[in-house]
Amino acid sequence: MNIRWISILLVLTLILSAGCQGKTGGENFKLPGCLFSQKAQQQAVPSGEKPGPQDAGTWYKKGESFYRLGKYNAALECYDKAIELNPEYIEAWRKKGFALVMLGKSFEAINSFDKSIALNPDNPESWCIKGDALAMMGHKGQALKNYETAAAIAPEDPSAFAKKGLMLVRLGRYKDALLSLDKSLKIDPENSDALSSKGLVLEKLGKSAEALKYYDMAVSINPRNDISWFNRGVTFLSLKKKDEAVKNFDRSIELDSGSASLYGKAAALDRLGIYGEALKCYDRIIALNPKDSTAWNNKGDILVRTGRPEEALTCCTESIEISPEFPYAWATMGEALEKMGQKSGALEAFEKSLVYARRDKDAYLEKYLNGTIERLKKK
Repeated sequence: MNIRWISILLVLTLILSAGCQGKTGGENFKLPGCLFSQKAQQQAVPSGEKPGPQDAGTWYKKGESFYRLGKYNAALECYDKAIELNPEYIEAWRKKGFALVMLGKSFEAINSFDKSIALNPDNPESWCIKGDALAMMGHKGQALKNYETAAAIAPEDPSAFAKKGLMLVRLGRYKDALLSLDKSLKIDPENSDALSSKGLVLEKLGKSAEALKYYDMAVSINPRNDISWFNRGVTFLSLKKKDEAVKNFDRSIELDSGSASLYGKAAALDRLGIYGEALKCYDRIIALNPKDSTAWNNKGDILVRTGRPEEALTCCTESIEISPEFPYAWATMGEALEKMGQKSGALEAFEKSLVYARRDKDAYLEKYLNGTIERLKKK
């Protein structure tokens, strides 16, 4: 029995149950209408004269350029300068909050969002943006409350109900999610984010064919909605239509080359047996985030299965250095060591994996490990 699909499916489940690409709070998810796309982050900082001493707007734009490049400390300095020159600059307070989120300064970030709300508490956008930030930090319940406030302030705003619906999906409240998304679509039947999120709910409810209809509507309305293409790919993968899954993940990657779509494409290519291309996807994920322990482990797993256990051992060792209690990385290490003829080392790795699998109450992995350990001890 091979354990690779448990690890891959865990990643795809996390991404699907979430919905701007973020790496705070240990999560990796895609949320509509949040922050910037990967392509936007590659734009260069504009050259030219330095911002004028009293020009808050120019400082803000400079901060935006740094933010898109992922230079959050530099962006923060610019937003602070803009706020110093204009303390009521709502957008600068908002973006300062996002820069602080990306720097892991959650408490300061919330204060910044609260300041933007205090300047105009009847602006639903401010509440939604704070909700986006809370979602990025993994505070789902608090994020939902902010979306609910936005929807109450602006009951004719489809985006507030769409965001609320997606958060309800993440909380596993699928019936409530459908109600909120249907409200959004009643206001605006062509809201591609709401259509995509409704497809996600239907996928969660096991209605894959119906989910595809909503994804199709979403991409026909907004062909540049990378989230809809990504969700379509996952649905095709669950329907075992692997070639179609790869095409959809490729389209999603064209629009936003973050790790979420790359994970999906890697899973589809792995199932198709196109291991070299799957490895390239994991290499791209690692290039985006060298501390992604799951990507290191999944790369190692493919290397084990393709007869390259020494290289696999390097990958799972890297994964364990990042996440010392990651049971799948220990299991992959055990497989690599067994392939290399190192029985005692393999047993030790499998037994460590078993400890963490039991802690996580991972019954499927635990069953696999018990059988493997028993088999090795009989050798």
